[in-house]
Parts: sequence; C-alpha cells; structure tokens
Amino acid sequence: RNKQLQNLLLIIAIIALAIITFLIISRQRIKLNQERQLAAQKEANLILQQQQAQQELETAKEQLTEFVNNVQEKNLVIDKIKEELTAITNKNIKAEEKEGLIEAIGQLKNASLLTNDDWYKFQERFDKVYKGFFTNLSLQIPGINPAEERVLALAKLKISSRQMGMMLGISPASVRTARYRLRKKLQENSQPELESLLDVDNDVTVTD
Repeated sequence: RNKQLQNLLLIIAIIALAIITFLIISRQRIKLNQERQLAAQKEANLILQQQQAQQELETAKEQLTEFVNNVQEKNLVIDKIKEELTAITNKNIKAEEKEGLIEAIGQLKNASLLTNDDWYKFQERFDKVYKGFFTNLSLQIPGINPAEERVLALAKLKISSRQMGMMLGISPASVRTARYRLRKKLQENSQPELESLLDVDNDVTVTD
C-alpha cells in the first residue's frame, strides 16, 4: 500500500512538473512574441520617422527655393520699374514730375528687399535644409557678424553678387568687397570649405 502511495505521489509530481514546465515555456513564448511585436513596432516607427524627416527636408528645400525665387522675381520687377522710370526721366516732362520720378528711383535703389523679418523666415527655412549651418559659423569663425552670415548663406545657395546686392539692398560692388574681406577672414581661421563657397559667382539659385 505504501508503494502505491509512493507511485501516486510520483505521478502527481511528474504531472505538476509537466504543468510547471508547460507554463514556463508558454510564458517564454508569450514574452518572446511580445518582444518581437515591440521590436517590429519600433522599426515601423523608426521608418515612419525617417520618412517624415525626409518629407520635411524636401518641403523645407522647396520652401527655401520658392522663397529665394520670389525675392529674385520681385527684384526683377523692380529692375524693370527702374528702367522704365529712368527712360521716362530722360524724356521732356515737367520739372516737378521729373523730380518726383527721380526721388522714386532713389527710393527703389536704396530699398532693402530682404528685411529683418524676411531674413528670419529665410534663416528658418535655410536651417531646416542645412542644419546647424549658422551655429557652426559662430563656432568656426569667432566674431562673424550678421552681414557676413548672410553673404555666406546666400553664397551657399550660389546666388550671384548682383542678386545678393539686390536681396540685401546694397550694390554688387559692396557685395564683392564683403566677399573679399570675408574670404580673408576665412583664410585666417583656416576654413577652406567655407572659403570655397565664395570662389564661384554665378546666377544659379539653389544647390541640393
């Protein structure tokens, strides 16, 4: 009888061990599945974030290009107006009218199309495309001033001295002088990559 009891207890112990083993395996499988699902979700989120970041970058590039093109189109319109006003002033018109037209031309020539507010919007779009550009300028070139930052940013977009002058409200000669001085400053601070931005002066709008 004792032997039967021992056998019964052994069977119960085996069954209990089997149940425990099954529960442990089941729990491990559930945990493994949860980890796989979590990893898959993280990967999906990462891919989505990368896609969103890429989309934001493309949008920022489009906005930056559109912004620069709009300013340049505005400049072309003003150039046309200047030509028309100059042509009118060369004609035989009343002295009072001629004086008013000359004053209007002077205002147009001295007008700064890229105001501080315009520059802030431009800088915001620019920084989305070229992240850290302005921050790095401050670190690489101690004492760089806002005017020099603008010249380098516009040079980064391969905007010509003439267009820079129109956008900044200064003459192309002033822009060339600023480029020359800035190039010397970059040479003193050993910044060949930034210096190379000033080597080309053309009418291309925006780089990739």
